[in-house]
Amino acid sequence: MINHVLHVFTLALYSLHVNTGSIKSVSIKGSKTGWLAMSRGANWQSNAYLDCQSLSFSITTTDGATRVFLNVVPSSWSFGQTYSSRVQF
Repeated sequence: MINHVLHVFTLALYSLHVNTGSIKSVSIKGSKTGWLAMSRGANWQSNAYLDCQSLSFSITTTDGATRVFLNVVPSSWSFGQTYSSRVQF
């Protein structure tokens, strides 16, 4: 029986639907943290413990546009769910 699961990292996949270039950098902010840079790979990830926190994101594209997506994910989030924002590039 598993009594406790250690959360190791947060993984995020972003989808851009307009012609803004590709994603250059991503930062994540929990409701109890400051802005944290995410590592680039096949997906973007952070080693920060962000469970039970609402999540915001800052995304910068290669053409220099930056948008902040505040409180996109509620503190009640769980793995496998999808969230979206009305903020657009």
